[in-house]
Amino acid sequence: VNLIGEHTDYNEGFAMPFCIGKYTVIAARRRTGATCRITSAGVPGAISTFPGDSSLSPGPEGDWTNYVRGVVFGMLPMLPGGSCAF
Repeated sequence: VNLIGEHTDYNEGFAMPFCIGKYTVIAARRRTGATCRITSAGVPGAISTFPGDSSLSPGPEGDWTNYVRGVVFGMLPMLPGGSCAF
């Protein structure tokens, strides 16, 4: 979503923002412990778990879970006890 108008991308060119038919759905529930478990409709059959605490680190380069890992990492300082599980 581009809220500020035109901008330049990171490859020294101009970017033309537009809407595409993509969306994200998240279903979560509280769990005990600090283990996050995720799956993706875009990667059928894939289930990944990773720590939801200060021991969290990126997955392999290009791993589909890295976006979620990054969001969790960014939220940890704001969470009670500095950990989460879902």
